[in-house]
Amino acid sequence: MMARRLHRSPCVWLYSLFFIVIIWSTFQMVAAWLNRSKEYRGFANQRYHEVAHLSNLVKQRPLLEKRLTNFSNQLGKAGYFLDAPSPSQASADLIERLRLSLSGQKARLLDFKFLAPERKENMLRIGVRAHIQGDESTLLQLLYRNEQQRPLLFVESLAVRALNPGRSGMLSGAAAGLDINVVLCGYMLRE
Repeated sequence: MMARRLHRSPCVWLYSLFFIVIIWSTFQMVAAWLNRSKEYRGFANQRYHEVAHLSNLVKQRPLLEKRLTNFSNQLGKAGYFLDAPSPSQASADLIERLRLSLSGQKARLLDFKFLAPERKENMLRIGVRAHIQGDESTLLQLLYRNEQQRPLLFVESLAVRALNPGRSGMLSGAAAGLDINVVLCGYMLRE
């Protein structure tokens, strides 16, 4: 009888070990499945919130378009943009404004060139390159007057060079002459 017990004992141990391995591997598969299912639920929950957010934006689109249209109309009426029927007329207005800012100064507008209009989204960039001779007060008045007026103008390029006193025919005395090259631009709304 004792021999039978010893003989059965290893089999019981082997069966028990086999049963434990099967239970453990089943537990690992169930745990992995539950973990993966939790990840999928989190992913689905994130997508649900994103879709809800996007659907809210779609619902708000007419209101946002109306606000954008109102804002665009207010910008056009506020005088920030050049108000001319054509780009060539807007360029001529820029030159006239440049001449007005130089009036009353010891300055000469020697040359100017209209720059080709550039399209930027719903605007046209209108630019003028000008060559001016004057003094420091001319330069300051040019910058200050264009900074404080509407429509807004931007100085895209500015090159200032001192003239030789003997070479400058317009300036005499101790005041040093300046050779000023400037590119002024403004924006015009396109319809």
